[in-house]
Order: sequence, then C-alpha cells, then structure tokens
Amino acid sequence: IQSVSFLLRAGVRGFIFNVHELLSDPGKPYLSVVDPDPNKKWRTISMNTIPFRDPINRLRAEAFGEGSLGREKIVQIKNSTDPIFIYLRFIRQHKPLFYNNVANDLQNAFKDYRLDYTWASGRRETDFFTTDIQEFMGKVVIMSNQKASGTNLEDFINIAPVSSLPANYKAVDIKNITTDEITKIKPVIQQH
Repeated sequence: IQSVSFLLRAGVRGFIFNVHELLSDPGKPYLSVVDPDPNKKWRTISMNTIPFRDPINRLRAEAFGEGSLGREKIVQIKNSTDPIFIYLRFIRQHKPLFYNNVANDLQNAFKDYRLDYTWASGRRETDFFTTDIQEFMGKVVIMSNQKASGTNLEDFINIAPVSSLPANYKAVDIKNITTDEITKIKPVIQQH
C-alpha cells in the first residue's frame, strides 16, 4: 500500500493491478506480484497478498487530494485533478461472483470519480484517443484485459479488448493453428 503513496508523490497516474483470487478465499479479489508467463497461470512470485480494496482505497484517498489514510502524515498531491488510469489484468477467466466483488470494491472507492454513463461497458472506447483530456480530469479510467460480460464489473470497464481472443497463448493452444487463422488472428492480438 505504501508503494501507491510513493508512486503518486512521484507523479504517476497510471496503475496496473494483477487481480486474482486465492484458492483459500474464492470469489474475493487480491493483489500480489504475479508471474506473467502464461504457462504458469497459478504461480505467484510473492506469497504476500493484499485485498484489492486496500490499494485502491489508498489510491482514491491520495490521488484526488483527500490526503493519506491511516497513521501517516496527510500528504496532499499537487496534481490531484489529473485523471487516474487503472488497468485491471486478470490472469484467467473467473466466475461472476469474483468480477462482482471487484466491481463492489471499485464502487466503494471511486463512485464519485467514475466517467459518465456514456463510457460504461466500453461504449465509447473507440473515442478514447480522440477525446480531449479535460473530459477525464478528476476521473478514473478503468481498462481491462477482459470484458467481464454479464457482471457488474462490465459496467465499470471503460476500455476493454475488442474481441474475446486471448492475448497470451500456451504452446498447446497454438499447435494446430493454420496459416489462414494466423493471418486473421495476429492483427487482433496486436491491437490488444
């Protein structure tokens, strides 16, 4: 949690969270340092985990000028009106309960800082790069590598992949892909 404070003080406004669930606490979102190798989906580099809500509550409190939480001295960030960009990276597909719990944590932390409803569920994701930055000031932009279709989290995601094709493949997934499929799938993967 301290690292979020340090990064904000250094001027960082974009955060990538590897969100996963523990086998011992199914359905609840946690963060830890996760091995990005797609062949090791269940392994983590660190056994230290924290509930997803803790760093995002810290992020909200300090990024938008509310000051530090806890026993630390209150520190005001100079760029408190700049937007916050959060990228939620899910290592695998989860059950709806898990995505709904992620959405609940985001709602509790950022209900006053969400983009308006026209950005919900990725409706305007194609407008993102042509939209004036002023529209995002004082707001949180949520990006994800999954759409989380049919869950409460879907409504929170402003930018998601255009297709459901995974960006990472294991060796067994690509053994029987034809040349025609490669030319079709490669541009989609690159845009992710």
